[in-house]
Amino acid sequence: MGLALSVIVSGIAFGLLIGMLAFILVFLYKTTGVANFAVGNIGMFETFIVYELWKDGMGLWPAAGIGLVCSAVFGVLVYQVVLRPFGGNQANTLVRTVALFLLLAAMADVFFGRDQPYHFPSLLPSGGTKVGGVLLRWSDLITVGIVLVIVTGFVAMFRYTRTGLQFLAVAQRPETARLLGVRAQRLSTIAYMLAGCLALLIGLLLAPKQLLFSQMMNPILLFAFAAAVVGGFTSLGGTFVGGIIIGVATDLVSTYWGSDLTLASALAIMLLTLAVRPNGLFGTAQVRRL
Repeated sequence: MGLALSVIVSGIAFGLLIGMLAFILVFLYKTTGVANFAVGNIGMFETFIVYELWKDGMGLWPAAGIGLVCSAVFGVLVYQVVLRPFGGNQANTLVRTVALFLLLAAMADVFFGRDQPYHFPSLLPSGGTKVGGVLLRWSDLITVGIVLVIVTGFVAMFRYTRTGLQFLAVAQRPETARLLGVRAQRLSTIAYMLAGCLALLIGLLLAPKQLLFSQMMNPILLFAFAAAVVGGFTSLGGTFVGGIIIGVATDLVSTYWGSDLTLASALAIMLLTLAVRPNGLFGTAQVRRL
């Protein structure tokens, strides 16, 4: 019983990271109209940059700080250089995000691929404590705290700032928001800047647990997509609930039945959710006028 509870706590921490990546997918989808499937590899590539700075002698925390600045700039460049120009419909833009996903993986192999995978140092303390026979790792507890702080920050932004209210307006009524003068391109730039920073944070927290290599985010992106579908692709808050469900389920499956079944279990949960609730647990049907 103690092992199961320990795995569940670890699964919640892992699930919140999955939920954060799912949140980025849904956030970009609701604010820009396109779910950018390159965000996983954006985080991977940015994590490699932090690793190179650390390997060259810089402290890990200063390297992470510089990485966050670079991530914000990189997020803006992704939108302004790759996605915004040339026009095109949603399908065209979606294909560009897939192309960026493949390009970043190839670039990581070219620039950092000689000795992959790498052992990435942890920003969080090791060890843990036992509470009632349940092992609580400090890294898991701090991860939960970090995600809760980020969620609180987004809630405050959406509720109390002009930019946050504009995000909600664009997400809920994009055509009306544009008619009222909301600058959608400015909001999209800010959205990609925030997405770049969050993607790096996910990479920094995941890399110490599963090594750093060019394909490290591929299964995490699939888990995040499953979490977004389970929570509801129109619900920002539902992404974290979906992430916890996927994280706990896959950790339990990995512990008791083997890691080979983790991805299959996540996809099975997604398919079951679609069969029972086509719009996800918290999603709502989108009605379009013809």
